[in-house]
Amino acid sequence: MVKARELAGVVFGRLTVVARDGSIGQQSAWRCKCECGQEIRTKGFYLTNGDTKSCGCAKIKHHMLDTPTYKSWRAMLTRCENENHVAFHRYGGRGIAVCPEWHDFRSFLHDMGQRPAGRTLDRVDNDAGYHAANCKWSTPAEQARNRSSTKVAA
Repeated sequence: MVKARELAGVVFGRLTVVARDGSIGQQSAWRCKCECGQEIRTKGFYLTNGDTKSCGCAKIKHHMLDTPTYKSWRAMLTRCENENHVAFHRYGGRGIAVCPEWHDFRSFLHDMGQRPAGRTLDRVDNDAGYHAANCKWSTPAEQARNRSSTKVAA
């Protein structure tokens, strides 16, 4: 029997492989976490050949996938939950988390509304997580003033 290639931590499309999860038939099965927050179990072959790239959320026809609002939501989740993300150390790596409700895009959209033009997702308290009471759509100038590195003169 051929030893299965180690896939834990590898990203395929919207899926990040979490761990080996037994087998499906004669092939290795892997548990994966999608950018949307869902977990799935699939064959490694489907991941490596490109057949499986998401949990199925990418097929959702809610006409929001290419919107700035959806992209902000996806970026928030990735910064906080993907240890391989370049900015993880400033978010998830220092304990900034996304509230459970916001792992569902519809809940995020309900709480935040559409992202206004020229604005991005911002946390009111830079040391607290992402949830409705702590987030707003801000201009780049407002974002710059809310950074951890910004010092306010006394």
